Amino acid sequence: SADSVSYYQATSVDGITWQKDLTPVLSPGGAAWDSTLYGFTVLHDGSVFHMYYIGASGIRRIGHATASDADGKVWVKSANNPVISPGGTYDQTFKAIGSVYDSTNLTSPYLMWYGATGTSPFASIAHATSSDGDAWNKEGVAISGLNAPGNTGISVINDNGTYRLWHSELHAGQISIYYQEFGGSSWSFGSASNPVLLKAGTSWESGGMGD
Repeated sequence: SADSVSYYQATSVDGITWQKDLTPVLSPGGAAWDSTLYGFTVLHDGSVFHMYYIGASGIRRIGHATASDADGKVWVKSANNPVISPGGTYDQTFKAIGSVYDSTNLTSPYLMWYGATGTSPFASIAHATSSDGDAWNKEGVAISGLNAPGNTGISVINDNGTYRLWHSELHAGQISIYYQEFGGSSWSFGSASNPVLLKAGTSWESGGMGD
C-alpha cells in the first residue's frame, strides 16, 4: 500500500548495471506528518546530500533529510520538518519535486521546483529558494497552465547557468515528458518540440511515464 512505501538506494559503477540495497534509507514517519511518502529529489552541495520529499498524513507537505556520509546511506530528517507546507492559491496540493544546487547563486544556492495544484483547474510548477537548504522561501509560480492529472514528476539540472527542467504532463490521454529551460529571465521550450518523450506503443511503458 502507499503507507508502506520507503526509499531505497541503488549503486552502479557504469550507470548501466545497478545493484540494489534492500535496506531502506528513508521510511515513513509512523503517525507523524509524513506517514505516507510520495516523490523525492536529491542534491549534493559539495559536502552534504540533501533529500526533499513529499510526505503526507492527509495533507501533502515537503520534508528535508540530510546525509553526510560519502555514500549517502545514512539519512537524518530535519528537526524543522515539514520545510514547505501548502497555503497559496496555487499550491494547495503538492504533486512532484525537483531541486538543484547553484554555487554561483550566493544568496540562495538551494533551488527547488515543485508541482502543485490549487484553485485553478490547471497545475503549475512553483519555485522556492533557500540559503541553507533547510529554511525555504516560496517564490510563486514558475510555469503555469499544465494538465493537472499528469503533473507527477520533475527533474532539474543546472547546465552552466541554464536550468533545464523535464516534467511529466498529460498528452493525448497518456503521461508524457516535456522540457523547458530557464536562461535568466523566463522559462521557455527552447528548441525542443514538446513532448520530448512519448510512450512506445504496447511496450512496458505503454501506461505512460514520469520522470
